Amino acid sequence: MKKLFSLFKVAVLLVFLILLWTSCKKELQPMDTAGMNNDLKRSVVLSGVPIPPLDWEHIDYMPTPPGTPQVFVPWASGASRQFAPELADDYKTADGWVLVYNTFNTTYTPDRWYFMLYNKFRGLLRMYYYIPATAGFIPSRNIIHALAVEKGYAASSPMMNFADQEVIDMTYNSRSASTVEQWQVAPGTWYALQFELAYDPQMSAQNFTNFSFNWTMRSANVTDIVLEGTSSGTLTGSISIPGTNFTVSPSFNITGGSSTSVKNGFIVMNGSSDTEKAKPTLGTQIINNIKTALTSGLQGIAKNILSGLFKKKTSTAPEENVSLKINTNISLKGTLTDNFLITSPVFAIPGYDQTATTGVVPAYNQPLGVFYLSAKPITYYRYSSIADNPGIGSTYFNTQGYGVDTNSYRIIFNPAVTSIADIRNIRTEAVALDPLAQYLRDPNFSISGANETIGDRVVRVNGNGIGFVIIYKKQYAPIDYPLLYDIGVRITFDVVPKNGAAPVTVSKTFRTFMIPYEE
Repeated sequence: MKKLFSLFKVAVLLVFLILLWTSCKKELQPMDTAGMNNDLKRSVVLSGVPIPPLDWEHIDYMPTPPGTPQVFVPWASGASRQFAPELADDYKTADGWVLVYNTFNTTYTPDRWYFMLYNKFRGLLRMYYYIPATAGFIPSRNIIHALAVEKGYAASSPMMNFADQEVIDMTYNSRSASTVEQWQVAPGTWYALQFELAYDPQMSAQNFTNFSFNWTMRSANVTDIVLEGTSSGTLTGSISIPGTNFTVSPSFNITGGSSTSVKNGFIVMNGSSDTEKAKPTLGTQIINNIKTALTSGLQGIAKNILSGLFKKKTSTAPEENVSLKINTNISLKGTLTDNFLITSPVFAIPGYDQTATTGVVPAYNQPLGVFYLSAKPITYYRYSSIADNPGIGSTYFNTQGYGVDTNSYRIIFNPAVTSIADIRNIRTEAVALDPLAQYLRDPNFSISGANETIGDRVVRVNGNGIGFVIIYKKQYAPIDYPLLYDIGVRITFDVVPKNGAAPVTVSKTFRTFMIPYEE
C-alpha cells in the first residue's frame, strides 16, 4: 500500500512538471510584433495635439481660463484692433473661412494668444494675434512679420510665390514673404496679418519633417520712408519687397531705383481705407489709378493691376474684401526695436499626412492655395525690317511680333477648391511689362493693345489676342529695335462658390520665357 501511494505521488509530480514546462514554453513563443507595430502606429497618430475648438462666428468673447481678463473677438464693438476696417467683418464660414490653428481655450494660459483662419475661395491665410494688456512690450512705430516655409522641401515649393511677388517668376521659388505694417505695437490689441498662398500640387507627398511654416513677428521703428520720391515720417500702408525678410536683420536700408522699369517693392491694399491713407505719399494720380483697379476688380474685371483678389460686391455682400498689390518705388530705413521678438511659432502645413507631426496639428488639412501653372509660359518673338521705297529717303518699317504660346503651360486648380466652387470666366491676356510712355509719345512708334496704368507704370495689355505687334518707322536705314524686356501673361478668373456666396475674382501675372520664333 505504501508502495502504491509512493508511485501515485511520483505520477502527480511528473504531471505537474509537464504542465509547468508546457506553460513556460508558451510564454517563450515569439511575440506578436505586428500587433505591437499597430499599437505603435496608433500611438503616433495620437501624438498629434488637436487645437482647442473655437466657434469664432457666434461668440462675443474669446475663450480664456477662469481668472484671466475677458477678451472681445477682434471684430467686436469695444475691441481694440489695429487692422484695416475692411477686414473687420470678413470672417464668415459662408464666405470660405475655416479654422486652422487656435490657442484660445478655457483650461490653460498659452504662451501666445492667436488663432488662424484660411479662406478656401481666395487662398488667404490670416492670423489674428492678440497682445495681452498685461504683456511686457517695447513701444515701436511698426510691426514687421514674415511667413516662411522651412526644411528640405521648402526650396521646391511655389507656395510663397503669390505672397512674395507681384509678377510671378516661376524660375525660382520664394522661401518667405515679409511685410512692414503701419500699425504700432500696443498692449490689449488685436492684429490681423495675412498672406496669399499659391497651390502646390505636390503637397500630399510631404510631411512635417520636411516642410513647415514659420510665422515671425517683431517690433520695429521705420525711421525714413520715401515712396515715389515723397518722404514721410509715417508709414501709411503695408509694404513688401520681394526677396526681403525684414525680420532677419536687426536693421534695414532699402534704396529704390528711380530708373528701373520694375520697382523694388509693392504696397498691399485691403480696401479703400488703405488707398486714402496712402494718398499723401503716393499722390492723387496713382491713388486714382488704384481706385479704378478696386472698382473694376469688385465688378469682376481685372484692370490697372497685375496681382489682386476681389470678392465681388453684390446686393447681399456689399462690403469690400480685396487684397491688391501695387508696385512702387520704395526707399526706407529702420531698426528692430531692441530686437524685440513678439512671436515666432512653427506650424505643420495643411495638405499633407499629419501622422508624423509632433505637436499641434491643423484643424483644416486640405491643400492651400487656389491655383498655379504647370510651367513658365513661353513667348515667341520675331523681327523684320521692310522699306516702302528702297533707296535714299525711304522709310523702313521695323516690325516686332510677340506671341504667347498658350500650349506651353496649363492652369492647375486645387481640387479642394473645385469641389466647392466653379471656375468661370477664365481670361488670359498678354502684358508688356516695360514702361512704354517714352515710346507711346513718339509718333513713329505704334503697338497693338491698350494702355493700363498700374501704380506709376504704364503697361500695354492686348486682351485675348495673347500677343503684340510693334512697328517703329525709321527713315534712311533699318534699325534693330530692342526687345521688350518682359512679356507677361495675366490670368484672371472667377471662383463661384457652390453655396451661393459672393464670387471671388482672382488675377495673377506671370513672367514668360522669351524665345526667337523659327519658321
